[in-house]
Amino acid sequence: MTWDAREGRVRISAPDIQGLFAWWIADDPSQVWRMASRYRLSTEEAAMLYGVEAPRQQAVTVVEAWTDEVFQLWVENTLVQERPNPYGIIPFVLFPNLRVPKAFWGESDLPPLVERARELNRSLSQLSTIIELSGNPIAVLEGVERARGHRRAARCSVGAVRAGAGLPAGPSTGWWRQAARGLH
Repeated sequence: MTWDAREGRVRISAPDIQGLFAWWIADDPSQVWRMASRYRLSTEEAAMLYGVEAPRQQAVTVVEAWTDEVFQLWVENTLVQERPNPYGIIPFVLFPNLRVPKAFWGESDLPPLVERARELNRSLSQLSTIIELSGNPIAVLEGVERARGHRRAARCSVGAVRAGAGLPAGPSTGWWRQAARGLH
């Protein structure tokens, strides 16, 4: 949350959580005493907003560090501004997900979804294999004496190809037997 002086109103945004860092009182995780927000800006934006020049880079890392009393602005590990906090409070509101006692960030939504994602991946992998094998059946040539541009496969049975190619064992009336019959 920031104050937009030009428009005379509060602006609320949702920063990337991966760039937020919080320090809290050890015995009370609900009391944040310091926050930092890290993000990237193009060199043009950094020059326009903060008067910082970085001619050899295309983007710079910016860190805003906040306490109730002080605001610091760091650009590429260089302190650019340090002044009293204009708000008097840390302008971040953190909502912990599924609160856990004595834990600041709360519990993630991901652990219950991991096994479901793994099962979905297994099912899709099996489906992908089935589609690949049925869309590209193995050709079995029996009794071929001469072939140009192809490997010679004389008197090769479907079972031998199946075992030799590492295909899963299946009933003798499977799709590979039907595909082989169609090539005679």
